[in-house]
Amino acid sequence: MSKLSARKTKLTFETADELRERGRHRAVLVQVFPAYATLRLKGMRQSFTITYGAIYHQAVKIEVAAQREEGQEESTRTISEVQRKHWESKQNELNQLLRDKANLEKEAKRGEPKEVMEAHLIGLEKRILAAQTVIRAYESQSPRPAHQPTRPGKGE
Repeated sequence: MSKLSARKTKLTFETADELRERGRHRAVLVQVFPAYATLRLKGMRQSFTITYGAIYHQAVKIEVAAQREEGQEESTRTISEVQRKHWESKQNELNQLLRDKANLEKEAKRGEPKEVMEAHLIGLEKRILAAQTVIRAYESQSPRPAHQPTRPGKGE
């Protein structure tokens, strides 16, 4: 193999890639020099000079952009999965809190000390309100998940 700088004739390649220019499909021609390359379309006079470093950096940019796009799609899926799980846990927590509140109200009727029951009810209502707020925030960000069970008495 001889060095490119030792060649006496121009080294030109016709690539398999074709681009449409001025109504015709034209092959891309690459003319190689030691420090740079020129690109032009077959049958066209206009050529473009580019260094090998620029080709390398452009290839790196394309690869990084593709990886970022792939990573964003993956992170978007991951985030939505995490949000869905958090939403489900908040729904379960809300259901449990509502059951606890109903049980506490039943116990209050049985004669438990009024101050203790009121303190428990206030704490439960605060936690219920917090869970409802988080659930509403998730529901306003995205449509309801398909697997969400409908609540009895709501829209039936």
